[in-house]
Amino acid sequence: MGGSARSLAVDALILAGLAVFFIFLGPGPLRLVPALLALALILPRLLRRPGVLCRRCLLPFAAGLLALLMRRFYWDGIDFSLRLRSLLLLAAVFSLAILARERRWPQRSLRRFNSLALKKRLLAIFIVAELLFVLAAAMLTRRGVALVGDEPHYLAISQSLARDGDLNVFNQYFREGFKEFLNVERLAAHGTWGKGYKRIYSYHLPGLSLTVAPFFFLKLSPPLLYFLLRAWLGLFGALLAVLVYLFGLRLGLGRSHALFATLAFTLTAPVFFFSVHIFPEVQAMLLLLGALYLLFFKAEGKGLHALWAGLLLGSTIFWGVKYALFIYPITLGFCAYWLWHKRYRQALLLLVFPLLFQALFFYYLYAAYGSFSPNAVYYGMLNPEQSQAFYDTLLRKIPLQARWETLLDYFFDQRDGLLLYNPFYFLAFPGWLLALRNFKRYRLHLLVSLPAWLFVLNHAFSTIRAGYCPQGRYLAPITWALLLFALVYYRESRNRFFRRAFLVLPLYALFVTAYQVAQPLTLYQPTTHDSLVRQGLLFQQWSSSRINLPDALPSFIKIDNQGYWPNIIFLAIFLLLLFLALVPWRGKRRAGLPWLLFLCLFSLCCLFPRPDLTDPQRIPGPRGLPCQVHIQPQPEADTAGAAWDFKGPHRSRMLIETLVPLKEIEMTVQNRSATLALDLNAVLFDLPAARRRLPAGGRDHLRWLQPAYRRIRARYYYQFTLRGTAAAASAWPGWSLRLGLR
Repeated sequence: MGGSARSLAVDALILAGLAVFFIFLGPGPLRLVPALLALALILPRLLRRPGVLCRRCLLPFAAGLLALLMRRFYWDGIDFSLRLRSLLLLAAVFSLAILARERRWPQRSLRRFNSLALKKRLLAIFIVAELLFVLAAAMLTRRGVALVGDEPHYLAISQSLARDGDLNVFNQYFREGFKEFLNVERLAAHGTWGKGYKRIYSYHLPGLSLTVAPFFFLKLSPPLLYFLLRAWLGLFGALLAVLVYLFGLRLGLGRSHALFATLAFTLTAPVFFFSVHIFPEVQAMLLLLGALYLLFFKAEGKGLHALWAGLLLGSTIFWGVKYALFIYPITLGFCAYWLWHKRYRQALLLLVFPLLFQALFFYYLYAAYGSFSPNAVYYGMLNPEQSQAFYDTLLRKIPLQARWETLLDYFFDQRDGLLLYNPFYFLAFPGWLLALRNFKRYRLHLLVSLPAWLFVLNHAFSTIRAGYCPQGRYLAPITWALLLFALVYYRESRNRFFRRAFLVLPLYALFVTAYQVAQPLTLYQPTTHDSLVRQGLLFQQWSSSRINLPDALPSFIKIDNQGYWPNIIFLAIFLLLLFLALVPWRGKRRAGLPWLLFLCLFSLCCLFPRPDLTDPQRIPGPRGLPCQVHIQPQPEADTAGAAWDFKGPHRSRMLIETLVPLKEIEMTVQNRSATLALDLNAVLFDLPAARRRLPAGGRDHLRWLQPAYRRIRARYYYQFTLRGTAAAASAWPGWSLRLGLR
């Protein structure tokens, strides 16, 4: 086939795909997209101008023909429309990627950035990072995320500092001071009784709380308070991004790789989300890395850099007792090094503030608890017998399996493990092995990272798990060490495939970040003792009727996991990839890999129906078999049994999941308004099922015999779309529904 005939065939293929998009998207502004793209393809031919670049960039839109295959797996009109939009978005992303590569936009932007003076580059990094954090803060607040996990307890300390001038949080918990920033009836105290009358001191130390205490000098109410707090905390994340970039330059990465490392570190899990949440990890990491930067690159001269490094390092203790695992080794290590080289001045300057802050910390312990034990922060005033019982439990009674599973949970669990949300940090493991192989070259990297590994192993040994917070909380303070060894891998590896993965994996992590900003409930997936659900919500949302990702992903919640096969399979895959990453390989780049990736994403996101199976409620069904009901969005309330309260005119989708086909579905609907009539419209999949007008306080029964269903494997699904509106008023009448299945 000649070049002209081939180009005509490609154009015809693209136009056919765009035509399918135009037909199936239906009326609406989105329908203009394929029309405009078709015009962009046709015009160069009509004007007899070269259109090779345009044709190549528009080729992904030929995937519109795949919509014909999607119709074979039809669920209902809404589901098909959402899947078609996902396909259009997927084609647009690949099209933009091709266009960016052809026009060399990344290279041009990078050259322009690298040509700036250092101060301008640092300012640009800071401003862009902060703007992204402000955007994330706005999205989280707009999506209704209030305070999660430990956040209200840090604010309780801030309120006590600003209003009472002390660290006693009794007023905040037992005199309802917390209601100023959290609209709940009761907030369980995170603290222990101290010395004196009505004195409660928080488990959490006041470093983070001090940075947000000024907000309590103002009368701010949620949600404005939440947004401003998150935007303010983002400033520390932006400063951390600047510091990481400076580290990259000092480590000899070059401007381009230093920027890449900064973006991969700052804009992905866990750093991005902890920068906009009220948790101490980002601020503590900023203090630690600031101290290390001064110690490595500034403290050799005659200035006071060692003193300021000690200030940053020593003050970290007030962000958490756990950070002593960084403070002591780093301080003692540098002091020993300088004493060995007879640099007594630097050693003495470094010791000043760590010793001062440690003395202040022990004074706080004695004043609050009458004890010098750091454990008093968490367990209060323990007598000798209680202390002995605590250490006996910690050292002897916790099984080794629980400690190993906690460590694996930090990295691999589908709910809060780091690597499934940011696989870029997988490269830290082969990087660490390569650093050991080249010990003389990387002995300093290995030594400075020892406190990080000690930090993680200590938490795993105690079996502590993260609660309602973004993924990777206990790995967040050591993310810098993971990044360091990922960079070591990129520098030392001879495996071309995994070196490319170093540049590509952050793209997946960036997508996860964007998705979780849009769907923030996927962030809060604890694996603590009260969590019995294995499924990670993010992967559950990515699943379809034929592909259920949570069933194939590892899980280390606190139950018996010995018979859970995905754990064994996934760990075997991890070890295999680790081995392959260490093997030299110089394979050629395969041109078909991007299209293979496109087909994989299409199969996962677009091909099969995607019913929302989250938040099920179990109810009794026919033959005594249990059924599950999924309602999105959530009703106003659910009452005892299979009954729910709604408030119109919101549309609700009720999905009934059964083990056997139903002979009859009955809905009893009651208008809860005393003055307004209710118009109720029910649709079964795409078919109108019922339309009723209920007078004020009226009730009606809706019945369907042998209703239509969709079958997925051994399950039967019945989906109703329900909408209740006021018959002759703009007010929203309330209505209730009771479900009967036979």
